[in-house]
Amino acid sequence: MTFNLSGGLSTGIIHVWKSNSTTQFIQQSDITPINGSFTINLDANSIYSITTTTGQHKGAAVDPILALNSFPSPYTNNFENYLVGVTP
Repeated sequence: MTFNLSGGLSTGIIHVWKSNSTTQFIQQSDITPINGSFTINLDANSIYSITTTTGQHKGAAVDPILALNSFPSPYTNNFENYLVGVTP
């Protein structure tokens, strides 16, 4: 796919990130536009993030099973130890 940058769009270095069903937000090689244009080969069944900004990185997810284990289970509360008018 070829992009022609105009109308005030940045012609700086293009940073590319790719996601698909097996890998998410993997940084690809940077692209330097030439005369306000660049071409990128896109794989099928993939999503691309294309940006001239920096600072992006792949986030970290919390394992929902571990998150559940940090909360007492089973949890009980009879709400009898709270003052009247105070949110439990």
